[in-house]
Amino acid sequence: MAGRSCTFCGRSGIEAASLVAGPGVYICERCTQDASQLIASPGSGHGAGPFGLVPPGDQETACSFCGKRRGGTADLVTARTAVICGECLTLCREIHAEQQGTPDT
Repeated sequence: MAGRSCTFCGRSGIEAASLVAGPGVYICERCTQDASQLIASPGSGHGAGPFGLVPPGDQETACSFCGKRRGGTADLVTARTAVICGECLTLCREIHAEQQGTPDT
């Protein structure tokens, strides 16, 4: 995706193996992996990259992909100016795997 870049880390579409598009946002395969690892084990700090969890008391922050707020989803991860929920991360992992021709792990 030349001309596009990951909203979460800034890597260009040329540098990323694949980008998944949302409404005005993009996420690369590396950020999808890092954010998924953070949700899977929030206390470990492993593979978190530029990500942080949205604090549990924050009821206003919404997923940049689906628009769900904290009340509609338990897990919200943020980096830079974008936020993604666990459900959207699952879909993004599946799309990346399909784009790359590899099984989703």
